[in-house]
Amino acid sequence: MRRRCHSRVRLRALSLLELMVYIAVLMVILSLSYAALYRTTDTTKHLGRNAQDISRALRAGERWREDIRSATAAIEFDPGAAQVSIKIPRKDGVVRYTFRDGACWREASGRSDPERLLDRVRNSQFLAETRSLLACWRWELELEPSLAKAHMKPLFTFIALAGVGAPTP
Repeated sequence: MRRRCHSRVRLRALSLLELMVYIAVLMVILSLSYAALYRTTDTTKHLGRNAQDISRALRAGERWREDIRSATAAIEFDPGAAQVSIKIPRKDGVVRYTFRDGACWREASGRSDPERLLDRVRNSQFLAETRSLLACWRWELELEPSLAKAHMKPLFTFIALAGVGAPTP
C-alpha cells in the first residue's frame, strides 16, 4: 500500500510542476502581448500627430496661396522685420506672414492680434521666383518631427502665382 501512496504524491507533484510551467509560459505570452500593445498604441499616437501636422500645414499653405493670388500690388519681403517675413498687399489691407519663435504667424491689417498658423516649425522660407513673365512665390516649410529618430522629415513646398506684379526680392 505504501507504493500506491508514494506514486499518488508523485503524480500530484508532477501536475503542480506542469501547472507552474503553464503559468510561466502564460506570463511570457502576456508580457510580450502587452509590449506589442504598448508599441501599437505609441505608433498610433505618433501617426495621429503626424496626420494633424500634415492637415494643419496644408490648411496654412492653402491660406497663404489664397493671399498670394489675391494680391493687388507687388509682393515684397518685409525689410523692417527681424525674422523671415513677406508683405502681401490686398484690397482690404496688408497681410504679413512671419516666421518667429518656432511658429508661422499671419498678421492682417484689420486685426489687432496676429494669428498663429502653425506651431512646432523648424524652418520657413519665402522665395520669389520669376517664371517666364509670371510672378511666382514659393514657401518652403519644415515642421519639427514628432519622433526624435523620424524616418522622414516633414517638409512642405507651396507654390503660388501672384495676381499682380513681379516679385521684388
